[in-house]
Parts: sequence; structure tokens; C-alpha cells
Amino acid sequence: MHNHVDDRQLRVETLPQGVIGTNSTDKPRWTIGRALRVLLLVIVPVLVLAGGLSAFVYMRATKPKVVTERPQERARLVDVVIVRRGTVTPSLRLYGQIAARRSVDLRALVAGEITAVAPGLVEGGSLKAGESVLQIDPFAYEGAVVRATADLAETRGRVAEIDARVAQERAALARGEEQAGIAERDNARLRQLVGSGVTTQRALDDSSLRLSQSQAALEQRQNQMAIYRAQVAQLAAIEARQGFALRQAERNLADVALKAPFDAIVSNAAADVGKLVNVNDRIATLIAVDALEVRFSLAASQYTRLTSDGQSLQDRKGMLFWATDRMANAARSGHAVTVSRVAAQASGGSYDVFARFDAEAPAALRPGSFVEIAITDLTFSDAIALPPTALQDGHVFVVSDNRLRRVLVEIVSVGTDQAVVRGSLPDGVLVVATPLDAPVDGQLVSLRNRPAMPAAGPTP
Repeated sequence: MHNHVDDRQLRVETLPQGVIGTNSTDKPRWTIGRALRVLLLVIVPVLVLAGGLSAFVYMRATKPKVVTERPQERARLVDVVIVRRGTVTPSLRLYGQIAARRSVDLRALVAGEITAVAPGLVEGGSLKAGESVLQIDPFAYEGAVVRATADLAETRGRVAEIDARVAQERAALARGEEQAGIAERDNARLRQLVGSGVTTQRALDDSSLRLSQSQAALEQRQNQMAIYRAQVAQLAAIEARQGFALRQAERNLADVALKAPFDAIVSNAAADVGKLVNVNDRIATLIAVDALEVRFSLAASQYTRLTSDGQSLQDRKGMLFWATDRMANAARSGHAVTVSRVAAQASGGSYDVFARFDAEAPAALRPGSFVEIAITDLTFSDAIALPPTALQDGHVFVVSDNRLRRVLVEIVSVGTDQAVVRGSLPDGVLVVATPLDAPVDGQLVSLRNRPAMPAAGPTP
């Protein structure tokens, strides 16, 4: 009995804290401890959140109010032009190159060693028409002239000899014909006498023999004359051939001095003293200074417009500018030109056009120089000339009460310096000429310039 009680007491003492047995007297103390723990885990975070929210509400309610000012609208500075309707003849500003209408490759006409060269036979040099460009050693060609002259003289001597023999044979032939005639008449007479018994048969035979001999001699001389005529023809052919050989030798001798065919500028010079050249070797390229022209291109739309209604580009006037103002205050020098022709075929959707200088081309120009050319466009009635910068996607902006207003226009022609439009733009309206980025209706602007209304009249 005693051991049993001790074991029970031992089991009670080893239970964990807060775990009470089934005894009803220990149950209230376990419930209160657990309730306090739950209270601490729930109520404290709620109180912290409530305190933070209260602080946020207080700070928001007591923060100073900042007064925001509406940004002030700024006016955009623009340039304007005044609209003036009328007849407009714009100019097309195009770009092209100077081209040589006439150029030749100067080539050696004879072979040999170059003994002299003109000072102007250098890259960019100038040559006058007829000026000796270079000299080739003439020794061999002088010898050829001597040989050809001697051969021709020899042949002409033989011709003279044959002519003398022909004359001699012709005289002998005449005597032979005369003798043959006498012999024939004598023979005929003897034949009559033999029949009458006046002469003998022997005399007739002797006469017939003489007649035969004279006829044979005559035939021989006639054959000799034919031989002489053939020899004369042969010598005439030889004389003609040798005469040509002499002229060829003389021409080759003259060609040792190569001359400029016209006033020219030298390009690709390739000759110097001591150089050996062969026939047809290129010496230089000569560009005629009086045959320069302008070559430029027209877009298909421009070409179609300029040739509309059967009009021709030929003889259309223009102005060429070759000294462009790349630096400040640099002068521009214009030269009048006239369209002379259009290339036979279009190239890449454009048309090559050629224009000639109305006066002498500037000496400073060279083939390949880039130039600017202004060609008169068509004449448009009831049109308006504006700067190209005034166009905004088929519209223009007018200024009314210092604010922009978009106006739709019909674009008739656009060039580098001028655009021609039609539309509901009355005279005196101010059109913005300054290029604008993302312009909108009603945008406030300020005028940089105050143009005056021009006098009425046609617009150039």
C-alpha cells in the first residue's frame, strides 16, 4: 500500500508544467495562462497598426498645401511669307556635270623614238590647233622618201624609153605598111601581065615573094607594137604604185611631227623624250575647250511635266552656276545655257539632258565638274509661290491672331528654292515658312519677321 502511493506521487511530479491531471482543482490555473498568451499575440499587433494608421492620418491632415501653378504657354518663333496669287514661272534647280562634246585619243601615226615634246603635253596642259605635240626621229622616214623617189624616177625612165621605142616602132610600122602596099600593087600588076604573056612566071613569083616578106615584116612590127603597149601598161601600173609609195613615205615623214587637231586640254598624257612608240600607241586624250556642255538629269515627273501638251525641252533657257558659295560671302557666277538635246533612252527612271553654253564656256571649267543649273519650268496661272519649307504633308500653316491654322493646298511644282501651290489662300495671308516639328492647330507663335505686302503683278 505504501509503495502504491509513492508511485502515484512520482507520476504527478514528472508531468510538464501547465499540464494538470484530471483533477478539477488544477483546471482554472491552466486556462488563464493560455488566455494571456493569446491576448499578447493578437492585441499587440493590432495596437501597433492602429497607432501607425493614426500617425499617417495625422500627418496627412497636417501636411502643408503646395499651390501648383499652370505652366504658361510659350509662343514659337517663326518666319512668315505673305501670300500673293498670280502667274508663276518657277525654276527647276538641278545638279549636273560638265561633259566634253568632243574629245579624241591622240595616237602615234608612225613608230619610232620621240625626240621632242611640246611643253603643253602634260596633264591639264593646253594645246593650240596645229601645234606640234611631239616629234619622232625622222631618219628612217627620210630614207623611205629617198628610196620611193628613186624607184619612181627609175620607172619613169623606163616609161620614157618604152615611149621612144613605141614612137620608133610606130614610124617603122607606117613604112612597112607602105612597102606592103607597094608590093601588093606590083604583084597584082604582074599577074595581069603574065596572063597576056608580057612577063614571065618567074617575075611573078619573085613579086609574090617580096609581097609575102613585106607582109611578114608588117605583122612582126604590129606584134612588137602590141608588146610595147603591154609594157607601157605595166610600167604605168608600176609608176602609179611607186607614186603612191612616195606619197605614203612623204606622209609618214610629215607624221613624225604629231599636231593637235583643235584647241584642247590635255588629259592622260603618256609621252616623253626618248620613249619608243608604235603605231596607234595613245599619246594623250585631247578635250576640245570650245565643245563643253552640261549634262544633268530630270526625274520622270519633271520630264513629263515639262513635255506636257507637246512642248519640247529643246531651246529651253537656263542658268548655270559653277562657283557655289561654299564659304561666306563667296560670289556665284552664272552663265546662260540652252537645252540642246535629250538622251535617246531613259536611265533608271530619269532622263539625261544636255545643254550648251550660249557664250564661251569659262576657262576654269573642266569635264567632270559638278555644277548647279536652273531651268525655267512651266508657267502656272492663279498660283502661289512659297518656300519649299512651308509645305507640311500637303498642307500649309497660316497665322491668324498669332495662332496656327492648317490649310490644305494643291502642290503644283516643288523645286529646291520654290514651291508652287494652289488653294484657298487669299492675298495677304501670312504663311509659315519655318519648318515645324509636329505642328498643331491653335499653336501659339510669334513672328520673327514682318514682311510687307508686295506690289501686284506676275511672280517671276
